[in-house]
Amino acid sequence: MSARRAAHQPRWRGHAVHAVLFDLDGTLLDTVADIALALNRALTEKHLGTLTTGQVRDLIGRGVPMLTKKAADLKQKKKKK
Repeated sequence: MSARRAAHQPRWRGHAVHAVLFDLDGTLLDTVADIALALNRALTEKHLGTLTTGQVRDLIGRGVPMLTKKAADLKQKKKKK
């Protein structure tokens, strides 16, 4: 690493910062409304209807692939009834 770059290295609590991670599934920030909006847009594109924010909150927690799978499964089950 060049001396110039090292001089501008961000620091936190005395340590160099090499990466910043964001956990936006509701653990640090309540983003369920935004997640519900995005998920409902995807469900609507597939003609599966929408879910309530409460339903989406119950599905959050195992990443986007699992969220979309569980949401689609839930909507498919309701569609068959």
